Amino acid sequence: MRTTVTSCRVFVNEDYDDRLLGFASVVLNGDFVVSDLKIIRGHKGLFVAMPNKRRKDGEFHDVAHPIVPSLREHIETVVLNEYHHKIGLMQ
Repeated sequence: MRTTVTSCRVFVNEDYDDRLLGFASVVLNGDFVVSDLKIIRGHKGLFVAMPNKRRKDGEFHDVAHPIVPSLREHIETVVLNEYHHKIGLMQ
């Protein structure tokens, strides 16, 4: 069975931040929710950062992340498409 995003919610960051543009939650196969994805403006454009937490040594560690690159690309595509749709509605 192939994993797909069956639902996506995007929350635009209302506070001005040049890098952190928003947050997202996705539902995978209608069965599993992943929350607190971040929509980031990086040096090479927009990307989606997986939920993470800071370790005692100051480094960040992903709490949840895709193992298969194609799933990461699928999640990023869905989230960024929803983000662009949402900001289009806000303008």
